Amino acid sequence: MTATNDELSAKVIFALPAYNEAKNLTPLIEETDKVFAQQNLKWQAVIVDDASTDETPEILKALQLKFPVESVRHAQNQGLGGAIKTAIHEALKRTTSDNDIIVTMDADNTHSPDFAPKMAQRIWRENFDVVIASRFCDGSAEVGVPFARRLLSRAARMMFRLFLNMKNVTDYTCGYRAFRSTTLQKAIDKYGDKIIVRNGFACTDELLVKIATVTSKISEIPFTLRYDLKQGKSKLPLFRTIYETLKLLILKR
Repeated sequence: MTATNDELSAKVIFALPAYNEAKNLTPLIEETDKVFAQQNLKWQAVIVDDASTDETPEILKALQLKFPVESVRHAQNQGLGGAIKTAIHEALKRTTSDNDIIVTMDADNTHSPDFAPKMAQRIWRENFDVVIASRFCDGSAEVGVPFARRLLSRAARMMFRLFLNMKNVTDYTCGYRAFRSTTLQKAIDKYGDKIIVRNGFACTDELLVKIATVTSKISEIPFTLRYDLKQGKSKLPLFRTIYETLKLLILKR
């Protein structure tokens, strides 16, 4: 598809939390640059280093010399929620057009940047405010995902559908999402610093629930979760995530 004038004047800003992702960041950013060059679209990334203890700071310095990447470092680890909150605030500071898109995704190379232009184009061309990369749409797939993680995501999906049942949403917990920047700002204006209060993996559910209070224009595209490309151990605390998700649903109800 040929990019429209609005798309050519806008950019996609990735808001990425990173904790000990030294092995994953370079292939992710290189692939992002390749994908966006092919689509003739502008992009940049704001990567929040959540007090990594590996070579993540050095990798980020090298990436900033070659790509449109900026980094912010937390002096102390704030957890996934704190890192995403910093990332979206920093990304919004860098918007220059109401057409700019903010994309949140994992920095561990499990979320392919291939899908980001499609998500942005759904917003630009079909007037959505949020587009989710769903693991549960027709055409979606998961490669190399551990059984416990698959079980948790499906259990969470069932609970969210029971308690919330958002229109057009099948995946409530995947953090790979594209937001119209003005919609994200509207949610922050409403909730302030409480846009995300959970530090663990339940923060992704929380953000979606709060975004849904300012817009109903939410859509999804199918995507393939490539867990087999991840280098390093999973940081998902299973039982804490279950507890935080249940607490969010009970409070929402």
